[in-house]
Amino acid sequence: ANELFQKAAVTGNGKVKILREIIMALCQYGMAKEAQEYLGRFPAESQDSADYHAMNLLTGDGIVNPSMTLDLGRKIIANSVHDPIVYQILIKRASESGLNDYAETLLNEGTKRWPEMKAEFSTVYKPKQKEVKKEAPKAA
Repeated sequence: ANELFQKAAVTGNGKVKILREIIMALCQYGMAKEAQEYLGRFPAESQDSADYHAMNLLTGDGIVNPSMTLDLGRKIIANSVHDPIVYQILIKRASESGLNDYAETLLNEGTKRWPEMKAEFSTVYKPKQKEVKKEAPKAA
C-alpha cells in the first residue's frame, strides 16, 4: 500500500488533496510515522495551509503525548486555522484528558462550522468522569 501511495504522491506532483488523503489513510491504519514522510511533500506555498496544519496534527497525534497534541491543536485554532480533523482530534484528546468543558466547546463549535460532521464529532466525544475522593472514616 505504501508503494502505491508513493506513486500517487509523485504522480500528483505534490497536490495537497492527494497528500491529505494519503496521510489520512496511513494514520487510519496506525502508520503515523510513515504518514509524516508525506508532510515534506507539501509544496512550500501550502505549508501554512489548513490542510498542512491538520495533517501535521494528525500525524503527530499518533506519536506524541496527548498534552502535546492538545497544545499544538490549540495553537492551530488560535491562528484561525479551522479543519474538521483538528476538531475531531482535539475533542477526543480533551475528553480523554478530563477537559470535558473544553471538549464540549469544541464539539459545539465544530458542529456549527460543519453540521454534516456532527456524528463524527459526537463519536469521539467521550467525557471522562471526574473522580470523587472519598474521605477516610474518622476514628472514634
